[in-house]
Amino acid sequence: VAIPFLLIVAISHWVGISMQGVVLAVISGAITSGLGYCMWYVAMPLLKSTQAAVVQLCTPILAAILGMVFLSEQLTLNFIIASIVILGAVLVFILNKKTV
Repeated sequence: VAIPFLLIVAISHWVGISMQGVVLAVISGAITSGLGYCMWYVAMPLLKSTQAAVVQLCTPILAAILGMVFLSEQLTLNFIIASIVILGAVLVFILNKKTV
């Protein structure tokens, strides 16, 4: 972790990236990743391993929606279609309960 951080700091002096920006990016990335992993590992015991694997497919959709909410990203037709396909597949898997 230290070597990539030092490389970013060194490069920042050449290309005009502020040290404050580097520090804020590292802190926010660590915090959001940490919170995400905490939530995932709390939810994990409540799911079967196959359900957990399929539910993880929703992560990119959630990230894109949060990008739209917080970063004013655009809602596109491609995103809508891809989200419908992914969420439809997840729904089919979750609702498919075979009794053997």
